Amino acid sequence: MIVTGADDCGPIGVVGQGFVDWGGGLDFLRLILDGLLGGQQTRPVVLLLPRPGPRSRARSLARSGWRALQSVRRGHWRGLAELLRRSAVETGGYFADYGTRIAIRTYEDSRNGLARVCATEGVDGLVPICGSLGGRFALPWVGYIYDFQHRHLPRHFTAAERTRRDRWFLEVLTDAPVIVANARAVLIDVEAYFPGHAHKVRVLPFAPRTRAEWLESSPLEVAARFGIASSYFIVCNQFWLHKDHDTAIRGFSAYLAASDDSERVLVCTGDMTDAREPGYAARLQRTVVALGLGDRVHFLGRIAKGDQMALVRGADALIQSTLFEGGPGGGASYDAIAVGTPVIASDIPVNLEMDCGDVRFFAAGDASALAGRLAELVALPPARPSAEALIRQTAERSVALCEALLAALHDAGNAGQRAL
Repeated sequence: MIVTGADDCGPIGVVGQGFVDWGGGLDFLRLILDGLLGGQQTRPVVLLLPRPGPRSRARSLARSGWRALQSVRRGHWRGLAELLRRSAVETGGYFADYGTRIAIRTYEDSRNGLARVCATEGVDGLVPICGSLGGRFALPWVGYIYDFQHRHLPRHFTAAERTRRDRWFLEVLTDAPVIVANARAVLIDVEAYFPGHAHKVRVLPFAPRTRAEWLESSPLEVAARFGIASSYFIVCNQFWLHKDHDTAIRGFSAYLAASDDSERVLVCTGDMTDAREPGYAARLQRTVVALGLGDRVHFLGRIAKGDQMALVRGADALIQSTLFEGGPGGGASYDAIAVGTPVIASDIPVNLEMDCGDVRFFAAGDASALAGRLAELVALPPARPSAEALIRQTAERSVALCEALLAALHDAGNAGQRAL
């Protein structure tokens, strides 16, 4: 049921701090906005974007500008595109497609700055907060914890990074009246690593959301533009170690070796950098050569979201071979399910929480098992849901997500009242 009450009258503030600096964070902000706008609640929604101070902004622009210049000098435009995207995010232009459905306001990047803009806009509740506003912030607020990758895959982090994350999580768990997470796996980890705090955590429903423009583009035209002229599987992940592209590539190779498929290719989108292992993408490219795959694997790098979604919609399946995620299936599976594309995912616990769409699992890290799933799907291609069905399912999921967010805000307000 929809949560209502006297405390549910003013605008809801959606806070960008901690999310606007990375692609997954921006996608999560859109998930929150879509949930609040797609439900049955009528409260205004205000997107609050942090505005860096003059000195920090100057330093950030100088660093970004230098990286962009070096990128262009090397013949790549990704750095310049990233600089333009960052500017669009900071000014609110990145969210312009929401039009008048939301108000966008910036604030000085500090607790006092956030409090001032909330007072000006009449905001009476905040979600989500990536960090802590302390135990005495004037408004009810809902915290957010993304995942415990540093505990499960400690080799990917320095000791200092692991300590810093633990301290940050403990601060959030201590100060926030209520916390939202994307998966039950996060809730289980909170109880395991910080006993006594799990009662504060609310798990958001898995709610893939279809955007109408994703269903209007032509996958064939976009694929042709990227030089893809045949059927294909797709991987849409940044080239981070834990995404395990290696298993995806070897699984695809094993599928080809066991079949007479002479045309199907593997397409990989996503930023091809990982600061923890700068040579990771190059190593994967050498693996492709060593396996004799030649032009059967396409590395496209980071591409426009619209183009990426057209390619996902046109794929035979999305491969999600990841070894760790903070939410069910990660953003790639979420997007694939949103447009009706089958997902073949590793069987890590968080992925098993995907409860809708055409999802098939294989043993994590097992290239042979992945090859078997690919062969099954090619032998018996599934029917795809209609555009009408996808839009209807989105509406149903949005209601559930909206109710979960309103319930979290309501509980945060009640917790604040009890603390007075």
